[in-house]
Amino acid sequence: MSTSIINTRKIVRMFSIVPMVIGGGVILLWIIHETLPPLFDEVLVMKLNPSIGIFLSGVAIWLSQSDSARNQLIRRICGIIILAIGAIAVIEYLFHINLGIDQLLVVDHFRTIEDLPGRMPPRAAFSLTLLGMVFLFSAQNLKTRYLNSFVFLIVGLSSLQALIGYLYTAPALYSYTPIIRMPIHGAIAFHLLALGVCLGYTRVAIMDVLVAKGSGGRISRRLIPAIAFLLLLIWWLRLEGQRAGLYSLEMGSVITIFISLNVVGALVLWGSNIVQKSEAVLEKETEIAEQGRQRLYKILNNTPAIVFIKDEKGHYIFINSQFQNLFGVTPEKFLGKTDYELFSKEYADVFRKNDEQVAREDRAIQMEEIVPLVDGNHYYLSVKFPLIDPVLGVRGICGIATDITERKKAEEALETAAQMKSSFASMVSHELRTPLTVIKGAVEMVEDGIDGPINEKQKQHLEIANRNVDRLNRLIDNILDFQKLESGQIKLNITLTNINTLINEVVEGFDQVAAAKNIQIVQNLQTTLPKVCCDKDSLIQVLTNLINNAIKFMDQGKITVTSQQKGQNVELCVADQGVGIQKDDIPKLFQAFSRIATPGHKSPGTGLGLVICQKIIEAHKGRIWVESEFGKGTQFYVSLPISQGC
Repeated sequence: MSTSIINTRKIVRMFSIVPMVIGGGVILLWIIHETLPPLFDEVLVMKLNPSIGIFLSGVAIWLSQSDSARNQLIRRICGIIILAIGAIAVIEYLFHINLGIDQLLVVDHFRTIEDLPGRMPPRAAFSLTLLGMVFLFSAQNLKTRYLNSFVFLIVGLSSLQALIGYLYTAPALYSYTPIIRMPIHGAIAFHLLALGVCLGYTRVAIMDVLVAKGSGGRISRRLIPAIAFLLLLIWWLRLEGQRAGLYSLEMGSVITIFISLNVVGALVLWGSNIVQKSEAVLEKETEIAEQGRQRLYKILNNTPAIVFIKDEKGHYIFINSQFQNLFGVTPEKFLGKTDYELFSKEYADVFRKNDEQVAREDRAIQMEEIVPLVDGNHYYLSVKFPLIDPVLGVRGICGIATDITERKKAEEALETAAQMKSSFASMVSHELRTPLTVIKGAVEMVEDGIDGPINEKQKQHLEIANRNVDRLNRLIDNILDFQKLESGQIKLNITLTNINTLINEVVEGFDQVAAAKNIQIVQNLQTTLPKVCCDKDSLIQVLTNLINNAIKFMDQGKITVTSQQKGQNVELCVADQGVGIQKDDIPKLFQAFSRIATPGHKSPGTGLGLVICQKIIEAHKGRIWVESEFGKGTQFYVSLPISQGC
């Protein structure tokens, strides 16, 4: 519903509830009418058939506030029944016949004249016929709009005539015969149903004015009830005074006209005052809106991004200055044209498809688009969003685009460089591994005396060569691991693993190395630690690296390996009593090929060990970090999530 229209749902339901109560109440009284005292005779002037029609009309108007298929079906069924009740009664009046419908459900044999027992008034029959047609043909189109207007006028004016008749004690306005007449409660019900048709179905033009939120709606909602009430009151007083003999017919007419003119004039002046105030407010709001529009245009025309707006059919209706400068055109060349008139079909198809996606999904979408310019194709990062009218839906597409051509070139260059680096590292590593394998085999053969006896000095030199071959192999392994992790090629073999068992295996492997440096490795493990889904070999590599680094930078002391559960994570810690790390060096630890200078200790290696550890832990959706105080030791922490299943 448009924001310019007040919410009529509650009003429509009120218009439907009252007829349902009136119709339902009379139906109930007719069911037990033979036991009722004469006190209810006036209520039962409204016969059973029109009571059913009024009740069902109220139900249909109530259901008009929902467009579900079930409600539409019920409305049409109600319409068929109402139309049948009204149309048969109209036929009976036109052809002076009795088709038996009047007393089909209840026998009315003592409160009507003999020739027309149970017969509803002609105006009630005609009103029900029209209402039945509205509910049966309830599609929202131009024809039903005309039908609803006709029903509103006929049913509304007919019932209003009856109400005025009761107000002025004029039976001719509500009676067909002294017995067959429209009762006052029936007239009220029909009048509310007429209003409900206008608001609950396609509104007639006059109702659009009445329910509008603007000054016209406010004035009409105040003036019409006031004029109607005062004029009816004036004419009622005139008739009562005339009947009481207070003045003659001529004097009554003069007094009525004089008072009516003054009242209407006063109300017109009151309405004019409201209009004047509304126009002043509207003028101020228009001025503010124009200022906002000018500010918006300045912003759009000075932004470095290109901005454009298209209508729902794809015609350009706005382009900013940056757009004009980019294509070197004036607005006249683009405005009113589609992409098919400005670009080749290949590009236009893509632009139109993207616009249709935005309109269909009814949301902002970010996308990359290629735009052909004089110097070649350019890449643009575009954000397109629908321009929505509350009533009519999507009315256009607005786009804001930024040239990312240079960024795309840089990304392509980086990707090419990364691929070259990866290929080079892989090639070099494999090319080095082959001769190293040959060298290691030859050194071991000589060291084992296969090629003849060697002295102690020669054996020492061969051991040094063998250790350096192993070091080079580890270096190659690190480079290959780093390259795989960085390119995302490594595959984890995830299994449910006991972390404490893993720690025991790794620590046992360092017993001799630690003892040689007078270092004690202590395990402080939580016995109830839950298992973790992880790649066992990768986690062993991480723990091995951390413990090896701790031993490397210690001369003696204690290393403590801890495991514990913290929330939904398992946390491991390797704490040493080494020299620690200076605060400025901590950020460098997880940088590739970065090595920290530690007093009294060499820093052999590639500087890839901790980087590999970090990438392995991140591949497990975990976290690794370090805490250290220079001169007092270092603690490396690893946190891994506890998974429910692998």
